[in-house]
Amino acid sequence: MKRILKTALLAGIAIAGFSATAQPVSTDGGVFKSFENTPFGPGDRAMNVSIQLGQGDTNTNTELWVVYGTDRAAVNNAALGGQAAQARIALATVDSNGIAKGEFIFPHSDNRTPNAQDRNPLVVSSGATTWYKLVKRRGTQAIASPLVSFRMPDKLTIANLGDSYASGEGAPYATGAKWDSTLCHRSNNSGQARAVKTIKAENPGLAIAFKNVACSGAEISDGILFSQLKPTWFGQPQPLQTVVTPQLQAVSNWMGDNGYAELNIVMVSGGGNDINFGSIVEQFLVLPNVFEVGSPEYANLRSLISNNIPQAYRSLNQALESNFEYDRVLVSEYPDPLRDHRGILCDQRQFANPRSEFAAIDSGFLQPLNNTIRDTVSAFPKFRYVSGTMQRSRLNGLCNGDVPYFNNGTVESIFMQGDVYGMVHPNRRGHREIYKPVYEVQLREALRDIRIKWAKIKARDDLRAKAEAEQAKQRLKLATQLRTGSKLTGFSRIAPRPLVQVPITQKRDVAKALAIAEAKAKLTRLPADGIPDNRMSEDEK
Repeated sequence: MKRILKTALLAGIAIAGFSATAQPVSTDGGVFKSFENTPFGPGDRAMNVSIQLGQGDTNTNTELWVVYGTDRAAVNNAALGGQAAQARIALATVDSNGIAKGEFIFPHSDNRTPNAQDRNPLVVSSGATTWYKLVKRRGTQAIASPLVSFRMPDKLTIANLGDSYASGEGAPYATGAKWDSTLCHRSNNSGQARAVKTIKAENPGLAIAFKNVACSGAEISDGILFSQLKPTWFGQPQPLQTVVTPQLQAVSNWMGDNGYAELNIVMVSGGGNDINFGSIVEQFLVLPNVFEVGSPEYANLRSLISNNIPQAYRSLNQALESNFEYDRVLVSEYPDPLRDHRGILCDQRQFANPRSEFAAIDSGFLQPLNNTIRDTVSAFPKFRYVSGTMQRSRLNGLCNGDVPYFNNGTVESIFMQGDVYGMVHPNRRGHREIYKPVYEVQLREALRDIRIKWAKIKARDDLRAKAEAEQAKQRLKLATQLRTGSKLTGFSRIAPRPLVQVPITQKRDVAKALAIAEAKAKLTRLPADGIPDNRMSEDEK
């Protein structure tokens, strides 16, 4: 975390003799009152400046420009109107002392022309030494500030981890390739990814790097912490023994490749597969088996939740603490697909799913799972439980065919994405209406807290900064362990416990049910939802 602190406060000395944080010795008659307030902290690309206006100067007849780049000599010798990167800073209303203020945003991959007039805009990479000077011009008269250098801060990093409810299962792209990862059924139509795009748009002065590694079928154990195997599930073949890189390892590799020292925000959806969510869907919502309160399956499921979920999240917390410098972990609540437009539990007797079964799934699976996740993560200081998804989904469940937020059955899933894996998962409308709003709120709060933290860091004196930078060396070593090939530490493997095995005699029933659903899907034409895809470019990610 403090690599930025160390370089910006202690080692960012301008060759012209001025540091990025010290008041310069004026050689310009005091024109430039504030020009060394350089970007500081994860993702920061904004710089506030102020100048003293002279006699006859106004904020309309006086121009203020910034010339910048990574070559000291080129910036020092650059003239306005030349080939160097430069931008005009809009001056705000002049105060009673004749001081005009303005803001400049260094271009970045999410916002390549953020200023009113950008000429030859240059996106400077994270970590690069950046040089700039301000130029005040009125008519043919121009005066330049001293040259200043600083280290461009890392991007603010956000990672999306977890299972199918994070990967976008059920919400593939409507045009072009269906998935960013066919193996993981990953698309940025997920509500989490849509929320990140909103936050990027709301913060033009922030450079945000987003990595989506969520994978359908992932557990917290085998998926996030350890390698995930993609087995056959739900009666349809997938590549057997295909190994998916542990999601934390994938995120660490991404950070190492880009030189990021901090993982600022982590979004996680997990726990359902650690207690065999797929088995519940297959056996009790597809096959004509009824899940009942008091049954052996009901008791076993409640036991799995109380035993596996707390251990799984404790392991995740330990892994993050041992291997990353991070700020916030946002943990998803699972949505409620069990109700109709009135909020009443579904009753689909034609599919052998009576209301009593939905009530049992609610009381034996959904409610205790969410409650256990919430109670467990509340003990971890940097974790936040993202509630609201159950409330937002409660009127649009599997038996609301008018405005569905979920793929209501095998036919809808096959029509949407060509297979049955999307059933009981939010569709594109569901991700937009269920997950996106609650994650936007949580991301805004996380950004606020992160920026407050860095504002406090920036305000500390050099002695305090030096002490903290020294302490950060040890934490930085932990954060780079994964990049050097060391294994995750601080937790034990969680043994998967199957809920119940499907008898061999039922395989034929599964195949028959899928064949009927596929035939119906070919004859079905579901209306388009009118929601644009959230496909992101590599720069946006």
